[in-house]
Amino acid sequence: FNVTAENGAHGRFILGGGHEAAPADFDAEGIKVQVLVNGKVEREGSGAAVDGGAFEATAWLANQLGARGIVLGKGDIITTGTTTVPWVGSAGEEVVARFAGLGDVSIKFE
Repeated sequence: FNVTAENGAHGRFILGGGHEAAPADFDAEGIKVQVLVNGKVEREGSGAAVDGGAFEATAWLANQLGARGIVLGKGDIITTGTTTVPWVGSAGEEVVARFAGLGDVSIKFE
């Protein structure tokens, strides 16, 4: 179940300080995403790219884990899929992921 540890999806991800929203107040599938590399748009996507949607993917995970006697807990981190085609960074590049209505996250590769 640990796709990151198995390097099946991504080697790392950026975790921000959090953004609390009730599922009914948050359009996870409708959110628009842009990935800018050195100021140029390299990728665009949306939450709809997540297979089945983020909430359905989380429910599936909870059910699979529950069948094995594992319970998701408050504060557990779940990645439900990518909103854009994956991109591989290189030294010297600055990448900004812009999530419409939520904000930006950025990283500089050295």
